[in-house]
Amino acid sequence: MEGIRVSGLAGRRMSGNNITRVASDDGSFATRSLHEGSSRCDSGRGGATRLSVDLVTAARRHLSFLRSFAASPVLHHAPTVARAIRRYDQLWMPLIAELARAAPPSAPPMLLPPPDVHWVWYCHCLDPAGSYREYCTTRFGALVDRPLVIDDENEEYAYNRCREIWVVRYPSEPFDLEVDSAEDGEASGKDEDHLSAVVARYRTLYSFFCDPFVSETVYLVAARRRYSSFLHLSRRPIEDGMLRMVLTSDIFLIWLTHQSYPRSYAKDIEDMGDPARVTVGFGDRATAEEVKETVRAWEEALDEPYERAGAVLDPAASPSRVYFNWETAEADVNRSYKGLQPRFLMEVTPPPAFSRHHSRYCALISVASLAI
Repeated sequence: MEGIRVSGLAGRRMSGNNITRVASDDGSFATRSLHEGSSRCDSGRGGATRLSVDLVTAARRHLSFLRSFAASPVLHHAPTVARAIRRYDQLWMPLIAELARAAPPSAPPMLLPPPDVHWVWYCHCLDPAGSYREYCTTRFGALVDRPLVIDDENEEYAYNRCREIWVVRYPSEPFDLEVDSAEDGEASGKDEDHLSAVVARYRTLYSFFCDPFVSETVYLVAARRRYSSFLHLSRRPIEDGMLRMVLTSDIFLIWLTHQSYPRSYAKDIEDMGDPARVTVGFGDRATAEEVKETVRAWEEALDEPYERAGAVLDPAASPSRVYFNWETAEADVNRSYKGLQPRFLMEVTPPPAFSRHHSRYCALISVASLAI
């Protein structure tokens, strides 16, 4: 696709300021805050969008969750997937639904199921067909939410507390799933077949967000603002023949993060309708016309580029995946040394002399601080 931005991560940060450098028409560089380009996103054209989830914190935990499953047999071994679905459907959901009924609606039980079950639960929440809501209301009479776990300490507590309850409730079923590579597949019913398809859909999801700069706070803050603008644009009335919106990777990340907390998501979009009705989901194919119309609608409404450094329609095709091979680090090592300032991101767009389509090419760089 013409106009794919180059996005990459280089080095560590030099100061505590978050900077974006943008080429002007005369070839010179202008400097502005990385947040500035999305300053209109919180308000859009319909007023501020109030969300009940801290999507910046949640997105960072979301990325950590996806990373932990990158090589998991739950994603690639069919018999293991079948067992995980059985444990989710027959054991976990009845248990968490019972505990949720005794908890305040705004505070789901701080419990996290076994990793294999957790992955199925997560995928079910993202089902573009909306089957999770129907599944919960039909079986349990209410939508069952996932807890927002904000750090490693809370995550460890949530897993350990769940383990304690699990071994009492299901003494014959181990909490941790034992994977047998020689195991044959299990027979499944209609619901299990649907869940298998949902789990298979998101098997490669982490590869969409594996660039090392994606977990940076400044990136996630800008992504949240752009997501707010997407919510406003998605309110367009549905008309015959209306094209679906195609999301850039940053907006996609925040949208999926929001969806993964189904009760909060349902509450937040109650007055605007589900954006899924007008959006190309993960794993679905988008037409060139849908891409063109999305870019046109965004830039016409917000007067800013739709694609930008690190926020592209097809991350896998970005040259950054070829030329930048730094490992993702969740912690900012600069904070361990008093002589260094926290990392920051710099967005750089070269002047016209470098490219005929200079406005479509830029790099997202993490710069280092040097101790003198």
